[in-house]
Amino acid sequence: MSSKGFLLFFLSFLLFISVTFSQKQIQTHIELKWHSLKYVGDKNTKSKIISFENAIGSEKYTELPCFFKQIAVNPNEEISVQLKNIQFTEVPDSFLNIFPSLNKLDTAFSIQTQKLSSAGKFSTNIFVETFRIKNNKIQKLTAFDLEIKKKSINLLKGTKGKTYATHSVLHTGDWYKVRIHRDGVYKIDGNALTSMGFSIGININNIKVYGNGGGMLPEKNSTFYPDDLIENAIEVHDQNGNGLFDANDYLLFYGKGPNPWKYNKSTKRFYHSQHLYDDYAYYFITVDNNGGGKRIETAPVVSQNPNKNATNFVDYAYHDKDSINLIKSGRVWYGENFNIILNYNFSYSFPNIDPNEDVYFKANAIARSFSTSTLKYQINGHKMNSYFSPVINHYLADYAISSTDVTTFKTSGSKINVNISYQKPNSSSQAWLNYFEINVVRKLIMSGNQMAFRNTETIGSGNITQFTLSNANNNIQIWDVTKPSNPFIIPSTYSNSKLSINIHTDSLRQFVALNGGYYSVEKVGKVANQDLHEMDAIDYVIVYNAKFKKEAEELADFHLSRSNMNILTVDQNIIFNEFSSGAKDIAALRNFMRMLYDRAAGDPKLQPKYLLLFGDASYDPKNRLPDNTNYLLTFQSSQSLSPTSSFASDDFFGLLDDNEGPNASGSLDIGIGRFPVSTTEQARAILNKIFRYYAQPGISADNDNSCSNGNGEISNLADWRNISCFIGDDEDSNTHLIQADYLANYVWNNYPVYNIDKIFFDAYPQIITPGGQRYPGVKAAIKNRVESGALIINYTGHGGEEGWAHESVLEVSD
Repeated sequence: MSSKGFLLFFLSFLLFISVTFSQKQIQTHIELKWHSLKYVGDKNTKSKIISFENAIGSEKYTELPCFFKQIAVNPNEEISVQLKNIQFTEVPDSFLNIFPSLNKLDTAFSIQTQKLSSAGKFSTNIFVETFRIKNNKIQKLTAFDLEIKKKSINLLKGTKGKTYATHSVLHTGDWYKVRIHRDGVYKIDGNALTSMGFSIGININNIKVYGNGGGMLPEKNSTFYPDDLIENAIEVHDQNGNGLFDANDYLLFYGKGPNPWKYNKSTKRFYHSQHLYDDYAYYFITVDNNGGGKRIETAPVVSQNPNKNATNFVDYAYHDKDSINLIKSGRVWYGENFNIILNYNFSYSFPNIDPNEDVYFKANAIARSFSTSTLKYQINGHKMNSYFSPVINHYLADYAISSTDVTTFKTSGSKINVNISYQKPNSSSQAWLNYFEINVVRKLIMSGNQMAFRNTETIGSGNITQFTLSNANNNIQIWDVTKPSNPFIIPSTYSNSKLSINIHTDSLRQFVALNGGYYSVEKVGKVANQDLHEMDAIDYVIVYNAKFKKEAEELADFHLSRSNMNILTVDQNIIFNEFSSGAKDIAALRNFMRMLYDRAAGDPKLQPKYLLLFGDASYDPKNRLPDNTNYLLTFQSSQSLSPTSSFASDDFFGLLDDNEGPNASGSLDIGIGRFPVSTTEQARAILNKIFRYYAQPGISADNDNSCSNGNGEISNLADWRNISCFIGDDEDSNTHLIQADYLANYVWNNYPVYNIDKIFFDAYPQIITPGGQRYPGVKAAIKNRVESGALIINYTGHGGEEGWAHESVLEVSD
């Protein structure tokens, strides 16, 4: 096995356990060997943990252990799992104060399964929670029979392969990029077009607008997303009718901003979706001499009589100020801090509120307090409270307690005023607002120059609804923008300051009434021709921040001169243009890699094998922090309050099969690495070290970028090239130690050419210092291994920007 093959294995973490079944059902007896309670943490955060042999940490119950098993399956197999002959012991109630998750247990030892695929191999992960509450008693699982049943499934049923454009529309022609920040109809006139570099007097049929609208791409691969940029229908106003786009002419298009509202059919409410990576949505302007630009058309007249009438509509607003990430990890940011300031006021304009309909108000906030606390809301005088239980002073406990609350009430007028105050129980208590949402029913009375509206009560099979807009004039135009890239004008009837339209409402329809006022785009700049869609059979992709273009291309040239790999270097913004309509989005890079993967059609020789991210990442993808290091995006988990459950990962970019993506869950299909550099000097240092690995023996050990063998001279052909070092943290019920040991043993058994060095915390004496618990032996072992050299040093455990592990086995100063 080549070292290249080993590296691909290692970077991909292909953790498959081979299990062969001679029948469709298997039953295995499992006994859990529980350990006695163990103390972890330093003198300030000393806590107990509970665990059993080979346990992993539970994702559902932060500080509790979980049983895990992985089995191999065929592509056309699914499994069902049951626990039989269950044995358990009861846990004393005193444990409730030690382990907070025991207060929110299910009534069963819950089971979860997850099917994975990687490089054509399939497996299923089985997770069993080991605590439950039954008859008001906490029960701990001690033994059971694990019954696994396999069932064949039809892979072809309901599946469609993803298709990709042969070329991007950006591969030819002149292009200009603009951005918007809200939904609405936008205007671009002749002067604006000239400032973008286009000529006045062009054929009006040749002007085109492309873009996919706002909102994030879906994280799940199987959810539909547009491939490349799509053309949007536009309305061109040729003022003098000469067929040419002159200075006084203009075009209109409907744009979707970055933060869309979505409709929940179950609750019949609208909720907002805040874009995690960008504050704008982007569109692309071009002139195509072949003509045929897509234009907004007028819908056919609905001749049938309406069976529904609408004289009101649902409007909405939200507040979601993302200004602080409390644990510096995870994707959820919080806004107003209730600490020094304990009272905040907000006001929203909703003209012509219908007093007979409910106002819906939903809010989410968090509090960190060691005693019960309350956040009080007053919305137009209506009261709602959020109650927060105390946080637990536990090493694994959530940093703060979250509460989501909903209320409805009736009001009138044209304003919604919101007051939020925190009842602070002691000086250390504080709270943070995450967001609030408002759904209001307004009378269908024209207000302003653009008014978006929709009505959920008219939805139904076969329904035809007459919408009647009051306070109207004969110049008002109503667009159906249900499909934002393809709006159309609805024929209307005007009489006595009322405008009526008839339309089919089998499903939710979105409209905008226009009274001659339009929004303006913000100019971004010209876009050079590009065509990532023509790519296939790429072995090695290097994605870089523009700051490191020179170094990334130099690295690619270096490898090209020494291998037969097909290597592509690409600026992240080029990927964003083609795969996320210009917006920053982690799924754009994943979707690009998936295109290369899908085009290989299962042929390992044609599939991408390596992805290198050339640039540092940050938990702040929008650069809200000073001196931020957000050069290339990384995946952040949705858990943003638990120090142990929150994580960042680049694995997301290598999860390329249909059922993968959400929460970065799945098995890697490619090897992924990152150079976490934030300066060109750091990038140069990494390149120099790589180049030296290929140099001849005899490089001086005085060079800062060399590994020393202690003899004053270094050989790049020394034994470090065959050493893989695995370091395992002892936290989380020894989960990380077990993981590190599994990896080490896998390499030992499957790649015997490599020597293994294990540095496991539990194998070294722990001492107590004024700064907390420490492992001086581990610290020394890591230092010695780094100085002696190793092909790979892999650490599995807790850590952050300031170092590794609670015991500070590796610090920045080291």
